[in-house]
Amino acid sequence: MSLDPPLELDAATAARLDHLGNEFLADFLGRARPHHPDDLEVLSELATLLTRLGRHAEGLALDERLASLAPLDPTVRYNLACSLALCGRIETALDMLERAVELGYADLEHLLDDDDLAALRPEERFRTLVERLRKAATRAKKRGT
Repeated sequence: MSLDPPLELDAATAARLDHLGNEFLADFLGRARPHHPDDLEVLSELATLLTRLGRHAEGLALDERLASLAPLDPTVRYNLACSLALCGRIETALDMLERAVELGYADLEHLLDDDDLAALRPEERFRTLVERLRKAATRAKKRGT
């Protein structure tokens, strides 16, 4: 029995299917949320999907809820900073990004590449934070960690 080669889609069709899949999953998780209101995985996945779909205010509300449930999680604070930046709340986004770093967030490469933080890049506080992370990475490398 021979299998047909996989169907190849043009970029626009593939992007539309991806969007529809994200909409479906967001709807599914949105319906599951009332049954699991404090489930960090459900909330996190839903917040990520909403942000991907451009529904930034909804994603921000979930990231704020996650931050109240997991106040010491550096990734939760980082994601909250992203949502705040996407919603134009620059100073608060910088506060949350600084807090994420204080809590242990150290992925400088991701921070520099993350389009969600584009609004923060012109800010002096952002550049200072990047420099702080670079110095910490250099110190860790010298120690061999």
